Amino acid sequence: MCSTIKRAKENIIEFVKSGKINKPLETPVKNKVRQQETLQLFLEKNNISEEDFNTLLKLIGKKQRECLRLYFGIDCEKLSISDISKKLGKSYFTVNNNIILGKKNIIKNIEAGNKAIRNQTLDEFLEENNINKEEFMTALMLISELQRQCIKMYFGIECDSMRINEISKELNENYSAINKRIVKGKKQLIKNIRNGKIKDVKINLLKDKLNELYKFLVKDEKFKKIVLMTNPIGATALSLISEFNFNLTQLSKVLYMSKDDVINLLMEVSQIADNYDNDTEKIDDLCFWDNNDKKYGSSYKIKEDKI
Repeated sequence: MCSTIKRAKENIIEFVKSGKINKPLETPVKNKVRQQETLQLFLEKNNISEEDFNTLLKLIGKKQRECLRLYFGIDCEKLSISDISKKLGKSYFTVNNNIILGKKNIIKNIEAGNKAIRNQTLDEFLEENNINKEEFMTALMLISELQRQCIKMYFGIECDSMRINEISKELNENYSAINKRIVKGKKQLIKNIRNGKIKDVKINLLKDKLNELYKFLVKDEKFKKIVLMTNPIGATALSLISEFNFNLTQLSKVLYMSKDDVINLLMEVSQIADNYDNDTEKIDDLCFWDNNDKKYGSSYKIKEDKI
């Protein structure tokens, strides 16, 4: 007992001599509350699109998927690791480990270029939205230049198809920005097709050809008679476009026809011109069919002496 007291006194004396007794006591630092990572932050930090994330979430382990779903609040209320632990009846360590491994597996699959997150092909996009390639290419001209550039690279139009992360590197832009541009561009494409904007573009694209066709109609009497006999309304529409600069909406109102019917009329006149041969004594069957087996024009024979 005496030796213990003696040792304690010596320790006190040594402590006092060291000067530590004069130092103010440090205020204990409270542990900072760690803010839970959001899904958006995780996606932006790792250059992953939400579409790719949802696809790969289905491919990782069931326990990891469930923990990530609850952690990020996907189709449910967002929960802390402690709450997930209570809900699933698992230890905090197990839940935290599943979340970490789940994140790592998703990032690993992205970097490896998992086939499950390959680009949607152009044919798949067209079939899904029930549109044809001609409509798509016309509508492509109506969206912004940046959206058009990204969509061309994504679908491999005039180049090899590129993944979003490859486009991001090529254009030196953020993955998220490229992904948003493609998504918005697709939506705008479909909207332009559905609301009929591409029909006006078709007429504008054909404007030079239609003007040349009208000049030929005025100049060549034989061709003029053929067109007037087979498609007089088409000839009128051609005249209104070339002489009075009517647009498709104006033509539709004046002729009391739908925009599609006006375009078909002009296509018919154009096809007659393509089949026309001024040196032949008779013109045989100038009707034609489009890709949907719709018939334009009329079958007829005209002898030279009747013209």
